[in-house]
Amino acid sequence: LLRAGLVMFVKAQIDCDCIEASNGKQALQIARQENIDLVIMDVEMPLMNGRDTFLHLRESKPHLKIIVLTYLLSDETLLYFVHHNANGFLQKDPEPPEIFQAISSVLKGKKHFPEKIIEAVHAKLPKILREVEKLDLTPREIQIDQEDSKRQDQ
Repeated sequence: LLRAGLVMFVKAQIDCDCIEASNGKQALQIARQENIDLVIMDVEMPLMNGRDTFLHLRESKPHLKIIVLTYLLSDETLLYFVHHNANGFLQKDPEPPEIFQAISSVLKGKKHFPEKIIEAVHAKLPKILREVEKLDLTPREIQIDQEDSKRQDQ
C-alpha cells in the first residue's frame, strides 16, 4: 500500500518513469537491466534485506542516488547507511511535500535528512562518538570508559 501510494505520487508530481520492485533481489535485477537515477528503498524487504540490497547497489552502481525509507532507525542501522553514503532518508509517514523535497534534493546532488532523524542523531551523537572513539582505545582505556559510563548512568 505504501509503495503503491509512493509510486502514484511520484508519477503525478515528478516527470519521471517509476519501476517497482517487491523485494531486494528484484530491485537488484531491475537496477542491472534499467538505466535508473534514483532508488527509494525500504530497510525491511523480503528475500534480501535493505542493508544487503543497498550494499549491492552501491557496489554495482556507485553513482546511483539512494533514499532509504524506514519507520525508525537503530543507531547501528543509521550509521551503516550514512557510512555507506545514503543520499537521504524518508520516514514511512512523510507528507507529500517532503517526498518531493527529498527526491528533488537528492537528484540535485544534495543529501536529505528529515528533522526527526537529525534530532535523533543529535541526541545520540555523544554515545555514537564514544563508540567510534573506542575503536582506537587500548583494552585498559575501554575498561575505564565502561566504568565511567556505568557511574554516569547511576
